[in-house]
Amino acid sequence: MLLLVPMLTLLLYGWTLDFPMTFDDCVYLKDSPYFRQSGAFSYLLDFKGFAQAPFKAGLEGDLTTNMILRPVAYATFFANHALDGFEPRWFRVVNIVMHLVNGWLVFVILRRLGTGMATRGWMTGKSAVFIAMTTALVFVVHPLATESVTYIVQRFTSMGTLLLLLCVDLHLRSLTAEGRHRGWLRGGAVLAALAGMLTKEDVVTAPVLAVMLDWLVLGTRLRTALWRGLPLLLCLPLVPGMVMAVAWAQNDGVWSLERAFNLVNLRDRPWSHWQYVITEWTVMIEYVRLLLWPAGQNLDPVWPLYDSVFAPRVLGSAAVLVAVVAGAWQLRRRWPADGRWRLVVVFVLWFLVTVFVSSGLVPLPQVMAEHRTYLPSIGLFAVMACLLDRFRQSAGSGPAGLFVGLIVITFGIATCARNRVWSNDIGLWADTVSKSPGQYGAWNNLGSALYEAGKFEEAEKAFRQVVELEPRYYGGHRNLSMTLARLNRWRECHEVTMDLFRTHKRAQGDLEIVCQAGVSLVGIGQEERGLRVIEEVIENKPDSFYANKLLGLVHHHMQHPRRALLYLSRADTLRPGDPDVSRVLASLGSEGT
Repeated sequence: MLLLVPMLTLLLYGWTLDFPMTFDDCVYLKDSPYFRQSGAFSYLLDFKGFAQAPFKAGLEGDLTTNMILRPVAYATFFANHALDGFEPRWFRVVNIVMHLVNGWLVFVILRRLGTGMATRGWMTGKSAVFIAMTTALVFVVHPLATESVTYIVQRFTSMGTLLLLLCVDLHLRSLTAEGRHRGWLRGGAVLAALAGMLTKEDVVTAPVLAVMLDWLVLGTRLRTALWRGLPLLLCLPLVPGMVMAVAWAQNDGVWSLERAFNLVNLRDRPWSHWQYVITEWTVMIEYVRLLLWPAGQNLDPVWPLYDSVFAPRVLGSAAVLVAVVAGAWQLRRRWPADGRWRLVVVFVLWFLVTVFVSSGLVPLPQVMAEHRTYLPSIGLFAVMACLLDRFRQSAGSGPAGLFVGLIVITFGIATCARNRVWSNDIGLWADTVSKSPGQYGAWNNLGSALYEAGKFEEAEKAFRQVVELEPRYYGGHRNLSMTLARLNRWRECHEVTMDLFRTHKRAQGDLEIVCQAGVSLVGIGQEERGLRVIEEVIENKPDSFYANKLLGLVHHHMQHPRRALLYLSRADTLRPGDPDVSRVLASLGSEGT
């Protein structure tokens, strides 16, 4: 296992190192003004101001909420950025190493639990090894882990899981240690729990899992298990306390439990808590389906929202969840001396407890996301390993080992296929819109990827789809205007741009779209009027790179080389290396020579 886990991890993920940053990698890291500013952790000096800053700038509040709630994860992102800027290689190296360590910790924890039960006669040594190995290997190779490993920003998930597993392992080791060594182990478990809770909020379940394993697997009396887990249980208020503090800051110093529960809910059309909870029952069943049969993986899935608990799918999902818990408990009662059923009960609860944070406790903007299965999947894979060990006992080690090998190979192939989708933005978003054709956000991301690649005609089609699906979405119209300008279709560009000013008040303050209006006027022959529009932007904001660039390009088009050189030189000073600016400056230089 010491060799196999790293070998499989590197085989499946090593070739993804130079895949580009995408989507939330850019939103929360590369393009976030709060990540890029120096001394980002100085927000403690102005906690309320930092929490409110995105709202005042017209940005998403989650940009600073994330940084406040997850400072440990962001510390590693800052370290990566200090090492090599925003080059994805070292960001992804860290993610891959964390996944590798997680696979090893899963093996170590289950091996330790199996050994503890073997000393009580509840499990054989072979079963302990088989269950630990099977769970760890399936966890390492499963394709649903790609979103937590290949997707850089989801280090929140893989790092949070690492710290939770470390906490659990140190706590279990402390149960058999003596003297000062026991104190060090319990102190280490507490530090891991605290660091994990400041990495991702679902690590708040670590104390519950540690006590549950001690009580239900190792057979310790509940009162004793609670006493031994008391240092961890005292950490539980950290996450709710942090969430309440952020909600207080964003709510102008007013304490509000409702605001805290809806801290990251949708802003325009938030889910009701009841809708979210009962919908998540159906999502949990889909998570189980994907973990057992990972077909149809999707970065941005569409999921129906339910209003009634009596909806057939909601009622059926609830019945399945209750039946699974009751069935596992019944098996444990029927065969109390068989440690496998103890593990089945606990790891069914592991799945439910860890998934509940994102699937019930707090409404999130996305009803469903693959990375939310990363930590809960350990529970399902452990249950599966226990059932396979039962099969091994009856059919023999050969057939059982062959079956596990086939599972590992099949899931490994699926992981490689899924990673290939992540290799570039166009492929990722083309895959997403093929599975979620009604998601205007996915179409917008596809259009942006095509635009960045210079495929403007295809980008226009994608942005037309955005506008058709969601006419109220400002970004779709804005991006369509920019793309039509690139295609030199000035009449259409002018119509779309003017429509933006009529339907969206925010367009008046969007300097880029104001400049775009000026360029479109030049394009349809109203040159003096168009030049004046862009000049007014520069008068109000002389350091606007975009306005200086566009005015320089327009003067170049109108064969005014001196004015073109003036404005393009300013643009090059404001943002060196822009390819359009560099190209025209080079041509102006050669013309002068």
